[in-house]
Amino acid sequence: MVRDYHESDLPAIKKLHEEQGLDYNLYDLDSPLCLVKKVRVEGGQVVGCMFLRLTAETVLIVSGSPEAKMAAMCELQPEVLDEAYRKGLEEVHCTVPPSILSRFVKRLKQLGWLEDRPGWTLFSRSTKDEDAIGTKSS
Repeated sequence: MVRDYHESDLPAIKKLHEEQGLDYNLYDLDSPLCLVKKVRVEGGQVVGCMFLRLTAETVLIVSGSPEAKMAAMCELQPEVLDEAYRKGLEEVHCTVPPSILSRFVKRLKQLGWLEDRPGWTLFSRSTKDEDAIGTKSS
């Protein structure tokens, strides 16, 4: 059975998270950025959970020489990050296409960006694709 998360589920979720052994911190489930919190229960025990935390994807569009592009990024980034922070976002993400990754990583690192999890691959999923396996219509 799947149901909404209850605060009393937290110890079981922390145990599941620890047993998983992956290199990321458990979300702050009390944060207003944690918008969806569901648990799967079998025999009265939490055996799984899924949470959705609000994040923002970064889109950058610049033109000009490499120097002009870097200057634009250096001016844009602090303004964008400051506003994102004031609006409650804890982090932002960017996805870099393979065609520019090798030459863009250096610039991202200069601007303070870190690889989230080396070797991990980012996936995305539409929330409105009703024909996909595992979804149901409301």
